[in-house]
Amino acid sequence: MKNKKLLVLCVSFFITSEVFATDLSAQQGKELTVFFGRAMGAQVEVSDIKDVPDQAGIKEMVKGGLNLNSLLCAEIVRILPLELLGKYEVTCVAYGGGSAQKIYIVDALNGRAFEQ
Repeated sequence: MKNKKLLVLCVSFFITSEVFATDLSAQQGKELTVFFGRAMGAQVEVSDIKDVPDQAGIKEMVKGGLNLNSLLCAEIVRILPLELLGKYEVTCVAYGGGSAQKIYIVDALNGRAFEQ
């Protein structure tokens, strides 16, 4: 329960009044929010997520989840949902001020990611 409270606190930091992203559904936003929580060690489920952050908030959470998985991501370029449930391809600029990109596969529902 303590982990869920921490997740709600962290998620509320990223939520703004802007509209949801047009390229990710609300369900996908929830899955990516679960990715961030699971990467932090919380045992959160999609059904626990009541509010979905906007596109900028989702990108920040995914970037944080990647960094928690010890992967380099200074800026997210693209999040592409894959055909497998809860799986995403995420393209990042690896270093701040740099241009080198890395591609990661994110298993949102388990909080794991790896370099493609």
